[in-house]
Amino acid sequence: MNQHTKQLKALFDELEIKYTERDNDCLGVTLSTDNYVDHSDGEKSLLVIAYVDSKRNIVRLYAPNCIDLTSSDHREKVSQLLLWMNFRSDLPRFELDLTDNEVRCATSTSYGESFIDAGQLEKMLSSLIKAIDTNWEIVGEALKTGKLPESLYEKRERLELADLIRLAGGVEGLREILSERGLTY
Repeated sequence: MNQHTKQLKALFDELEIKYTERDNDCLGVTLSTDNYVDHSDGEKSLLVIAYVDSKRNIVRLYAPNCIDLTSSDHREKVSQLLLWMNFRSDLPRFELDLTDNEVRCATSTSYGESFIDAGQLEKMLSSLIKAIDTNWEIVGEALKTGKLPESLYEKRERLELADLIRLAGGVEGLREILSERGLTY
């Protein structure tokens, strides 16, 4: 077992999260969920795999096969939904392996001279669970019926800097707003 995997184990121990050692220096963690139901065993839990890519200095967590597209007639709609969810969030991301239709939810962070700490690992785990668990109702609906949330189709106006300057009344208006807030340039 490599040094970074040992450090990862120590962080799980510090967080009092039970793990199992898996192949290739990976650790497996099963976490309970409120909404998500694992399609393989019907339990409200999620398997998360954690590993360290020492060559790229990355800690990666992912939930393998968290969404079963193979038994859904609405793969295209679910894929659209997952892309929309990725668009609305920076991390974690849903990934689709087209060779076997496996959907993973993954997050990663890089580390430099010092390894990540327990707080970072806990944040990564909670963001992964949140991405899957809070969206499970709409994902489950899409898997069963192909129905997507209306908000997916709402057009959002993206304001650019020039638009914001115009809304402020031009450059002078922007300067005035900044000055009122005690900000100078």
